[in-house]
Amino acid sequence: METTIGERIRELRKKNDLTQEKLADFLCVSCQAVSKWECGVASPDLSLIAPLTRLFHVSADELLGLEENPEKERRKELEELYKKTWQTGDLKERYETARSAVSEFPGEMKYLCWLAGCEEALAHECKEDSEYFAWLEKSVRNYRTVIENTKERDVLCPAVSGIVISLSLLRRKEEGLKYAALYPEPEELSRLEVMDWVLDGEEKQKNQQKLLELRFSDFIRTMLNAGGFGNPDCLMHRRAACDMIKLMVPDGNYLYYHDFLYLSYVDQAAMLTQSKDLDGAMAALNTAYFHAAQYDDMVAAGRTVHRYTAPMFCLVEIDCSTFCRSSSETNREGLLSWLNSKYFDALRGREDFQAFVRKCSQ
Repeated sequence: METTIGERIRELRKKNDLTQEKLADFLCVSCQAVSKWECGVASPDLSLIAPLTRLFHVSADELLGLEENPEKERRKELEELYKKTWQTGDLKERYETARSAVSEFPGEMKYLCWLAGCEEALAHECKEDSEYFAWLEKSVRNYRTVIENTKERDVLCPAVSGIVISLSLLRRKEEGLKYAALYPEPEELSRLEVMDWVLDGEEKQKNQQKLLELRFSDFIRTMLNAGGFGNPDCLMHRRAACDMIKLMVPDGNYLYYHDFLYLSYVDQAAMLTQSKDLDGAMAALNTAYFHAAQYDDMVAAGRTVHRYTAPMFCLVEIDCSTFCRSSSETNREGLLSWLNSKYFDALRGREDFQAFVRKCSQ
């Protein structure tokens, strides 16, 4: 769909790091006038076209949308390539796309945030500590640049959360806390909550189920992250998360929650191994394999859209094609990677563990 002049003004204003108030001051118009342009309620007076082109360093044809913009087409191409990698999980391609974007559009903070995120992810693929920490330092440096040079919420939020994660992995707690305090406060109401006021009947019920499922999945994610992977002190959190999933989805049609259950049982197995409960660890690993296989089979199925059948979520659909993947590995392949980690060293001499590793390798 073709963009309006108001949309182009908004895009160019942000690109030039101008607020609506500052643009209004430069053009000697009211802030309300700028807001109306950008919302499509009104258009700027013809006498303002020349000042706008000089201020934004563009031609009149570009401002008015009368010529093709190769730069805009290239940005769109990069956006599509980057988005695609979150569906395929191809981290190498994501990193190369981010590097190209940063190289071609220097000073574009969104692209630098992409690159920083890739660098943090690449750290986890390093076998040597020196490489691991070097990648994390790169991500911190680029995230810091983004935070210092953007006010756009959709760029600032991932940059702040990203630098906090990287600093925590570098064990720089105080610095991490400083940046965590910069995270923007959430909006008071979500779009789903606002919509709920005007919907009725089945539409309202579906909206409320989507809101409930969203809040519930956020809560479960928090439970699974508590204390870090393999921490025996957090076994209760992981078990409670599994119990709550089974309570909310009593018919066993877990769909997306198979992924949560897989992660929880792998973590429980690591905790139980650390606590020398090796029989319990093997039981948890076998349960993890079941949920990993169920999730992989759902994602690989020809049908991408699935609906929960549990009463509380029976109107909620999920689309597997929209899932964001941090790796190209399936969950079964990821489980095999975990089995090679130090967390399961105490199990290596057991025949049932060796047989389990062979099953995961098939």
